[in-house]
Amino acid sequence: MSDALKNPDMPPGALVETFDDGSALRNDGVKLTPANQNPWYVLATVTGEHSAKNRRFWNGWMCQNMSADERKALALQMSMPEEELAPLSDEEMQQIRARFKTNFPKKAIHETLPNPDHAADLQLVNLTHDISFEQFYFSSPALFEHVHFAGFADFDKAHFSYSANFQETHFSEGAFFPDANFAGRANFIKVYFGELAEFKEAHFVGHALFQESHFVGTADFTGASFVRPIDFQETLFKGGAGFERVHFGEVANFQDSHFAGETNFQSTHFAKDADFDKVLFSAHTSFLKSHFAGNALFLKTHFTDGAGFQEVHFAEHAMFPDTHFTGDVFFPEAHFTRDAFFERADFTGLADFSDGAFKAFTSFDGATFKTQVPKYYQREMHQDTTFSDTPKHWPKITSDSAKAGKQAYTRLRQIAADNHNPDLEHFFLRQEMRCKETLAQGLDKWVFKGYRWLAGSGISVLRPAVGLVLIWLISGFAYLFRYLYLQRNAEKIIAANSELPALADMSVLGSFGLSFANLFAFLGLNRLYFQEVIAELGPWLSLLAGMQTVSGVVLLFFLGLGLRNRFRLK
Repeated sequence: MSDALKNPDMPPGALVETFDDGSALRNDGVKLTPANQNPWYVLATVTGEHSAKNRRFWNGWMCQNMSADERKALALQMSMPEEELAPLSDEEMQQIRARFKTNFPKKAIHETLPNPDHAADLQLVNLTHDISFEQFYFSSPALFEHVHFAGFADFDKAHFSYSANFQETHFSEGAFFPDANFAGRANFIKVYFGELAEFKEAHFVGHALFQESHFVGTADFTGASFVRPIDFQETLFKGGAGFERVHFGEVANFQDSHFAGETNFQSTHFAKDADFDKVLFSAHTSFLKSHFAGNALFLKTHFTDGAGFQEVHFAEHAMFPDTHFTGDVFFPEAHFTRDAFFERADFTGLADFSDGAFKAFTSFDGATFKTQVPKYYQREMHQDTTFSDTPKHWPKITSDSAKAGKQAYTRLRQIAADNHNPDLEHFFLRQEMRCKETLAQGLDKWVFKGYRWLAGSGISVLRPAVGLVLIWLISGFAYLFRYLYLQRNAEKIIAANSELPALADMSVLGSFGLSFANLFAFLGLNRLYFQEVIAELGPWLSLLAGMQTVSGVVLLFFLGLGLRNRFRLK
């Protein structure tokens, strides 16, 4: 924890104090011993810190209890000459004894020489220079806990026949494990990699544990294979992360990790579940041509930059609920064999699902597309595919997005029609009409606007009904005002030797009856009851009556259309 660190701004394994004898104090308070006082370090550096000759001394020593057949099989496995593993000669043994005598002058040789059957114990050691363990064979558990590597550490093609424990170790510079073989558990929990960490083509047979590790530079696992479960939970990849062509034989757990640099999982194979729940991808991320044989779990994951899932095969459930895609995300030719869940997912950029197939239940319920309409061109869609029909989940239509949006909504409408979902089909039709309205010019634009305002683009029952009522009332009051005017001025009109119009003989209710008859002229009520009145209305009220008749036909049509679409009438 940070409150236990000497310097909160430094990593736990960084050195805060060094001593004349080669020992040191780490930031987390752990005391390290001098490297030249560790027998296993002395054996690994018989001819110096970084010499290829050291491999011969180490491997000859570690294989001294093996039979010739065992050494032959091991040499084949490690791709090295059998002579490299042969028993040490007398001259070589003399060199080893001389080195140990120099480093441990006060102890008998037999007390200091390591036992190849015991664990290779380099725990709590301060390694001040570059060191190479290239093609070293560890015949017993390898213990590197709390070690501080001040220079680069080379474990190229190293073979760990039992467990390898690097827990809370600090690599100040590069850590190289290409083609390394971990036959037992590989423990890299809370390890700090200060520069490049290379595990290219490394082979992990046992459990691989990288929880809470910190990769400052690039983490390169290209071509690595993990036979047993692996755990990268709460790991920070500050530089790029390369997992191209990696084979995960069991569950791969990346929960709560942070990929701050460019991340590459291209052509990676996940044989069992892949758990990326609550992972933060801060840079471009690619899963191009990867294969998820188990469940793909991306719950509450956040992609802040572009993400590519082109040609990915999801053989089991694909879970993306509550996931945030801040950049563009691409799923072209992605194949979903089982259920796919994108509920409440948030797409800020383009979401391209063109080509490929959804073979089972697919849910986009509550998914929000903020700026662009998703693309599903040429994609095979399962009939049980759901989308939200709430406008707030779909992007605002602008002049810049209308053309592409129109085409995308046309495809979505076709999908809804193929899936026999009339409500969703009409929703996408309305969205398509909004795009057309935005693109239209002049009178066409106002026709689209009127259709949307008066009919809700063909789905509303309330709007045309309210329109009919308002026209009836407004026109009725117009007739009423004319009737009242005639009543108040009847004597003046008669005195002027003029005959009162028939409207003057109507009642208050009659004014609204006349309005109703004009509004629904097809019923013939105006000719049956108001023929004389209509003949004497005058030019302005006659114009009003004509407009009522036309409006009534249009609004009744919209009302019928809304009823048909709302209740799916044929």
